[in-house]
Amino acid sequence: MLKKSTLLAASMVALVAIAATPAQASGPLITNGLGEAAEEIAITSENTKIVTSLITIECQTDNQHIELASNAETTALGHGTGTIVGNPKTSEHSGGCAAFNGPYWHVDINSFHLTSHNFGETIGEVNAEYTIQTKFGSSVTTYCSYSSSATAIRTGESTLHVSGKLTLKPGGVPGCYVAATFTSDFTVRDENGLLATIH
Repeated sequence: MLKKSTLLAASMVALVAIAATPAQASGPLITNGLGEAAEEIAITSENTKIVTSLITIECQTDNQHIELASNAETTALGHGTGTIVGNPKTSEHSGGCAAFNGPYWHVDINSFHLTSHNFGETIGEVNAEYTIQTKFGSSVTTYCSYSSSATAIRTGESTLHVSGKLTLKPGGVPGCYVAATFTSDFTVRDENGLLATIH
């Protein structure tokens, strides 16, 4: 009887240890080039594509800066801002990306939420505001404003694929695209320009 009780107790301890394993994940989710918790990240893309019902806009430079308010264990949370600039890849798309001193896309990232799951996938949500603007000196003119929701998926140690939708907000000038979809493949770097690692 004592032997059976001992075996049962040992089995229970083993089951508790197995059940507790996922909760013991160590952080942070994103580390900088020194292997420490990243407090800021810069994500850059050279293949941002915005697809509307009329045209496809392929932009050369998409730079976003995100401050991580939380970066521990399996979750990273933050917010940021950035721009989509640079000449479009083909001249027929000149209405969407910035030429020199022309319209550009300004981005306000309201929330960046990345989570690592037990089955090995790191995925998250990005909610942002996109505006097409021009800036001359301190004067900024806004033409079209969009709200967006997107999915971010880890595709490598230092890369994210982001895809989502743009929805036109009220108050834009005539001719704004009512809706669009977008995709980007981003490289993730830390505050010192070194490659960051997404775990």
